Amino acid sequence: MDWVIEINKKSAELLRPDVNIFIDLSPELAMNRIERNRNKTELFETLDMLKSVYSNYQIAFERMKTVEKICRVDGDDTQELIGEIIMKEIERIL
Repeated sequence: MDWVIEINKKSAELLRPDVNIFIDLSPELAMNRIERNRNKTELFETLDMLKSVYSNYQIAFERMKTVEKICRVDGDDTQELIGEIIMKEIERIL
């Protein structure tokens, strides 16, 4: 985690994003959607891997909360509502 934050810090010094948009979806629901919408899963698309990645994002967000602007969007909402929320967030920074 430290290595990832440190390496990204270098690029953020050059060009920090105005906002980081995170579509927040539980690993269980993400896995359910993957299985429901595909014939096969990719190598890293397992519930354990999704839980690990999700957990690491939570840790990174907590550690970077004073440095980065993070907008969490409920991934359980409809695609239309998610799109509207993201567009409103983008309009705020334009």
